[in-house]
Amino acid sequence: MTPCVVATGLGAICSAGPDADSLCAAIAAGRCCLAPVQDSRYRPAGRVMAGLVATPLDPAPPLPPGWPKPDRFVDLARIAAGQAIRQAQIDPDRLGQRMAIVVGTCSGPTTRLEQHYRAVLAGIPDRSPDQAFRLGYDSAVRILASTFGIRGFSGTVTTACSSGLTAIGMGLDLIRSGLCDVALVGGTDSFNLSTQIGFDGLKAPSDGPCAPFSKPVGLSLGEGAAFLVLERSDIARARGADILAAVLGFGTSNDAYHSSAPDPSGRGQALAVSRALENAGTTPAQIAYVNAHGTGTVANDKTESKVLRRVFGAGAETLPVSSQKGVFGHTLGAAGALELTGAILCRKAGILPPTAGFRERREGCDLDYVAEPGRAIPPDGPWLKENFAFGGHNAALVLGPPPPDTSPTAQERPPQICIAAMGLVSPAGMGNAAFIRLLAGSGPELRDCAPSGQVPFRAALVPAALDSTLARRLGLRRMDKAAALGTLTAYLALTDAGLSLRPEEVTDIGLFLGHASGSNAAEATFLAELLKNDYALQRVVDFTQVVPNATVGAICRALGLRGHNASFCFGEGAGLLSLVAGACAMANGHAPFLLAGAVDVLEARGWGHFPPSAPPRPAEGAVCFLLEAEDHLRRRNGRALATIKGMAVATETTAWNSSATDATARAVAADALGQAGLAPDDPGRLFDAAPDVSSQVGWAEACGSLFDVAAAFLKDAAKPGLARPLLHSIQPRQGTCASVVFAPFQDLPPGATRTGNPA
Repeated sequence: MTPCVVATGLGAICSAGPDADSLCAAIAAGRCCLAPVQDSRYRPAGRVMAGLVATPLDPAPPLPPGWPKPDRFVDLARIAAGQAIRQAQIDPDRLGQRMAIVVGTCSGPTTRLEQHYRAVLAGIPDRSPDQAFRLGYDSAVRILASTFGIRGFSGTVTTACSSGLTAIGMGLDLIRSGLCDVALVGGTDSFNLSTQIGFDGLKAPSDGPCAPFSKPVGLSLGEGAAFLVLERSDIARARGADILAAVLGFGTSNDAYHSSAPDPSGRGQALAVSRALENAGTTPAQIAYVNAHGTGTVANDKTESKVLRRVFGAGAETLPVSSQKGVFGHTLGAAGALELTGAILCRKAGILPPTAGFRERREGCDLDYVAEPGRAIPPDGPWLKENFAFGGHNAALVLGPPPPDTSPTAQERPPQICIAAMGLVSPAGMGNAAFIRLLAGSGPELRDCAPSGQVPFRAALVPAALDSTLARRLGLRRMDKAAALGTLTAYLALTDAGLSLRPEEVTDIGLFLGHASGSNAAEATFLAELLKNDYALQRVVDFTQVVPNATVGAICRALGLRGHNASFCFGEGAGLLSLVAGACAMANGHAPFLLAGAVDVLEARGWGHFPPSAPPRPAEGAVCFLLEAEDHLRRRNGRALATIKGMAVATETTAWNSSATDATARAVAADALGQAGLAPDDPGRLFDAAPDVSSQVGWAEACGSLFDVAAAFLKDAAKPGLARPLLHSIQPRQGTCASVVFAPFQDLPPGATRTGNPA
């Protein structure tokens, strides 16, 4: 049995008020907390509504000494996270590396990004390390970890409007897989004029307060943050915590359909819901209420209603469904966390959350949308929360009442995860052979690189021409560089594992992709053009690609991947941390296969930190490892490069621009080795350390850590894999260090004997 995970702390801030109690009161009453957007730079000012947090903000916990002043989305997060920790009555310092933090965001530091590109246009960009920190999507998680002393796994989810819910689901997986006991999880986003104008270009906003599933048609944006403290139920009960709800299951999917519009068939969204129900061990008939995404747009509301009919069948007729966006607007990356927080509090108060502003059912919306406030909750049963997003990212979570059992739950041995295959694109070109040639040489070929707003520099760039046949087949010419490289590496990993791209084979394949900063090429195109033209939108397609998860969405569309997926901003070493996150997801049974990797491109801002002045020079590239459960691999008679035997992660929080100490790094490595049955000080040294190949390949911020592992796998080019266990550790500047132990893959499982003619 997997451990039961419960919520013991909640915190929230949005237009409904400065705390979670204000949020609950507004939702329960169905009170609209939207107001006209008043900004002299915004031409339809006074007509479009938004849910804006009152300023000045209530005092947040003070910034750690010496840390750069962050974007507003971080300030919102600090307030909500502090509330959640206080309510849970936990001391992160005492939990040490057993407490994790996961933050979800869609727009991240867009307020700062607008200022940055305004400076670029004026010819006075700030290239300081402080500015590089502020412009990273991971600035929130790093400040929160330092503010509250959280020293375990830390990371940022960037799956657009499903980010908050995906962050909560990831916290659930981290606890269930044993990587931590407690997790602070949630989402945050601030209102930005550029985001509002982008949605205007899509003709998405309503002319008045949004009314999901009703009239008028359209959405209203909002801002805010919400955080939850999750922990194992046995630990929570042992310390006498007030248990607010149980988090029973989680699931995601990708539509593999369009960059911004939902699949009208509802197939992708239904996959996420069905996977969440299966992960929770819950049937559709048991669900008592659905807290919907419900944005108010024609496409979303109609499709979401179709999804519920698809999953719940005839039961959808009597199933209460409601959306909270008529109260505080669509808060993007914070939406899932804010709405789940509101649902938990309303459930505790015995009130079914109504759909604020609902007047009459719109065409295609024919369910029970809880039009009136004050309805009592239905008989106790699990509730479903769902959020859908740009890039085709869908997330669903099952919430239940606190469990009656006070005894610790027994845990089964988690499945063994294998590295079934890998795909590489390096500065030498595509595939293993090109990478091996690069490792054997004296260093990568350097070319001129001149990203927008930066001083030109020399870098190890991926060749422009790779494989013209594959480029045509996969549609790479229609993609930006990051998506093209990611698609190539994913394709190479799948084909190397002997898999085809037939729909029946790829539907359940997941994808976890790590980025350094979260930014992409469309960021510069969209924001620079918008600012240059005094906030007059030029090309709406650029806006749909600005979200960091656009790369994952493009890969999924090209290859038809509809499995468990997420996009992350982990900073330097993002590839290895994505591998850890992917292995946790696999351990929780979310997918039979999962691609885990990272991409680095040096176009636009393109990566988290401005280029180093000393060798090795910055490099581009992409790496994808295909993870597969060992029993699944053996059933299809597959082979593997290695198995994952141990994983450990820790975060040091004392400084924003320095690596974790050697003592912390050694402790993390010892933890991972111990899980693999190895000792760091064994006189026989029964394991190898992955080589640092940055001098041959270049400094690839996100995927360099996986280039190191790939080099170890390719030590014997004729027979890729491992002869001895391999330890790979990272100690990046973000203060988060990680270690993974890989072991040789055994052709036969333990105790098995080979039959038949060995020849």
